[in-house]
Amino acid sequence: MSPLITVIIPTYNRANYLKQAIDSLLIQQGQKLQIIVVDDGSTDHTSEIVKNFDVPNVLYKYQHNQGGGAARNNGLKYAAGKYIVFLDSDDYFLPDRFIKQRTLLDNNPHIDVVGSGHLFVNQHNKILNKIHPWESFPQLNLETILQSCPFTLPSAMIRKEVLEAVGGFDESLKIHQDTELWTRIALEGYKFAWTKEIKFAYRQHDANKGLTNGVTSRAANLYILEKAFNHKKMPPTLYQQKNKYLAWGHIKSAWREYSAEQIEEAKDDISKAVLLDTELLQDVDSLLDLILKWAGEPRSGGRIKYTQTVLKNLPSHLPVTRSHKRKALGRQAIKLLFESYPTQKSEVQQALKLLAKNDPTWFTNKGVLSITYKTLMPPIFHPSP
Repeated sequence: MSPLITVIIPTYNRANYLKQAIDSLLIQQGQKLQIIVVDDGSTDHTSEIVKNFDVPNVLYKYQHNQGGGAARNNGLKYAAGKYIVFLDSDDYFLPDRFIKQRTLLDNNPHIDVVGSGHLFVNQHNKILNKIHPWESFPQLNLETILQSCPFTLPSAMIRKEVLEAVGGFDESLKIHQDTELWTRIALEGYKFAWTKEIKFAYRQHDANKGLTNGVTSRAANLYILEKAFNHKKMPPTLYQQKNKYLAWGHIKSAWREYSAEQIEEAKDDISKAVLLDTELLQDVDSLLDLILKWAGEPRSGGRIKYTQTVLKNLPSHLPVTRSHKRKALGRQAIKLLFESYPTQKSEVQQALKLLAKNDPTWFTNKGVLSITYKTLMPPIFHPSP
């Protein structure tokens, strides 16, 4: 018999999505699950949705509104599983969500947290993007977690004893609670690993777009980093790089601010980043690529639109020339080209036009030439015999 897995679903006024979230758990094959729905003071018909399931392994717990961190911690009090998984109530899991992660933890007692990738979907379940975080962060350790939250909370499986040892979630945070948790777990010496799969769908909809507010994100990012660097177990070698990590925190905050059209706040964050880490100015192309790192995220509003917004609104004191900007736009156009081909014809054509205008040297690339030929040449007509 496989070990019991507890899935905790914190929810607040998400009755319209909650049923799909629970359904996505009940269809999982060969898994012994305990499902705990923690209602954080909802005023809609959330309780009715849960009670309509009427199955013994789905528990409903109500609390007065205290926030997501408190709801998750409350769920942990009732968790009976060896392994813990969290699912936000407006998201859902794909089939066979638990098999690889559970097997990895079963067979590797030195591994404590397993992360994976995810889909971005819209409110109608249309796929917007596929995230393979292991490509950017092959190694999961304290350094990569300090740099950027490598994986989202619902894409992970965690040993219950680890969550209990570190004290659960920091309830003072409204966003980025997973980043803070991973940081604390890593500081305590626990180990992370990947399962290179996508078994979770993160839903983007109007009601959760406010979470991308850049100013709120900046405050949370800096709080998490300061808390981490004040931790008694922060390695001295990493502590010496504190300013570098703070600079990255400001750059990631700028992404949220540019996306939310908080332009002055974004420019302020970029300025603070290069003051904290002056080495960023030694390679302007790399700096621009770092600032544009999240351009392809659905929350950015479109890779090219976001890139153009950033390049038009950089701090004036940065040594960025017109040539730097054109090449940066060309590099983003290349990413758009290979992301879009062959299914999104209009995006492919947009990317090719941007390359021709901003950095035509890319047309010496065999892959780009092949896509260009197949896109622009009319199909050859083969008459029926």
